[in-house]
This record gives sequence, structure tokens and C-alpha cells, in this order.
Amino acid sequence: MTVLSGANIARAQEGDDFVNAPKVLACKPGVLKKGGAVTLVLGPHHGAELAIQRGGTRDWYFIVTPGPEKPHFMTPQAFAAAKHATLTEKTLGLGPSGNLERIFTQPGRYVVHISDKMESDAGGNICTINYRP
Repeated sequence: MTVLSGANIARAQEGDDFVNAPKVLACKPGVLKKGGAVTLVLGPHHGAELAIQRGGTRDWYFIVTPGPEKPHFMTPQAFAAAKHATLTEKTLGLGPSGNLERIFTQPGRYVVHISDKMESDAGGNICTINYRP
């Protein structure tokens, strides 16, 4: 899977290239509780890649990215065509360790990023999930 470089992670953290545009990406509801789910409502041309950053940290979890590995959530092509995607406490992403990890392990704010190409200047859209187990 593609891993963001330090410069691109810093740019995404600063939010310069990512915007909150609910017509393109909305987290509904904005709170994930124990046993619950959040639906990502995806608008037209929302992009083919999905990652989540744990707020206040440099921890990124890559959920949909291109690469030779077998997709664990869905392929970039399927994500680009999707109108909805569901996240739960059990959702996995390629985490800081380089392995698949549960994303929602600590209470707090998580920022969902979608883009045509995360590791670029393409930018993208964000929404926020508050995890309250």
C-alpha cells in the first residue's frame, strides 16, 4: 500500500489541501459509539483513496490505497464508485506500525481524508468523527 511521505503528511495535517465539503464527504453521524457505525456519505468525484488520522497525533491509518496488496476494505476503483462506506470500531487500516491495525482504539477526534491521490498535491476532502467508546 502507498504510504505518505513526511512532507505530504505535514501538508495534510496542516489542512492546506484538504477541505470540509459536506456535499463531497460527510460523516454521519459525527460520533462513533461502542457497537455503532459511521456512514461516510460520498458525493460525485470524491476520489479513490481513504485514510484516517487520529487527531492530535501523527498516527495515520490507510484504508483504501493503490498497491499490489490484497485490499482489506475495498479497491480504489470500488471506493471511487461508492456512494456510501461504513466504518465501525473494528475497521482496519494500515497503521503506523506498517501492519493492519484497528483504527478506533482511543477516544477522541479522528479526521477522515479522501482524495484522488493521497500522496500528491491533489488535495481532497475531510470530515471528523468523534470516537466515544
